[in-house]
Amino acid sequence: MKKTFLITCFALATLTLSAQVDTLKKNTSAGASSVQSNEIRTVFGSKNKSNGFYVGMDFGYTQIDRLDAFIGGARFAWIVNQGVAVGLAGRGFVSQSYGDLLTYNLNHSYAGGYGGLLVEPILMPKAPVHLAIPIILGCGGISHISYYAPDISTADPYYSSHDSEFFLVAEPGLELEINAVKWIRITVGSSYKFIMNVHRDESYVASDTKKILEGFSFNLGLKFGKF
Repeated sequence: MKKTFLITCFALATLTLSAQVDTLKKNTSAGASSVQSNEIRTVFGSKNKSNGFYVGMDFGYTQIDRLDAFIGGARFAWIVNQGVAVGLAGRGFVSQSYGDLLTYNLNHSYAGGYGGLLVEPILMPKAPVHLAIPIILGCGGISHISYYAPDISTADPYYSSHDSEFFLVAEPGLELEINAVKWIRITVGSSYKFIMNVHRDESYVASDTKKILEGFSFNLGLKFGKF
């Protein structure tokens, strides 16, 4: 399943880049007459053209060690010829807590984040509704967090973070984008986190980082900028 997802994303990215090259050649030969055809159409009829940039944010759902988890992130990218965005992206996550089987009132959860280079081919960017293929390549960290809530009201609860681990990540995704107005896009999509462990002997999380984190994410987002 995940291999098929990755192959599909990269195949779409290759087709997009090829289409952008063909479009650039046609626009160059067409001269001034290509200006009108190169305009972006939006849901409410506004139009825009040329290179641009955007700042985006998203939030959604994933699973960490089979626990439901919140994941959210931010992006900044430069849009080249309306068809490919290149920039930086980062995401953070925190899982729901689970009880300790041996210690009463002791709970555990996972938290962390990752970030790096963003490459995002855009299919048919001039259409009001189109597809984007964001790919994040980078690194991050995850921590196992413990929380103890004593029964006595005068006692303070405490948090402790331990067994932190570093990892490498590649996250291809597929998003549906809506040109709401000329400076706002709404996105709905999914991605898959491919994790590479970086082992440390003192961390029991190390051998399981790939198993804990690797999987799908589903998100909803907004982009603001000049498209």
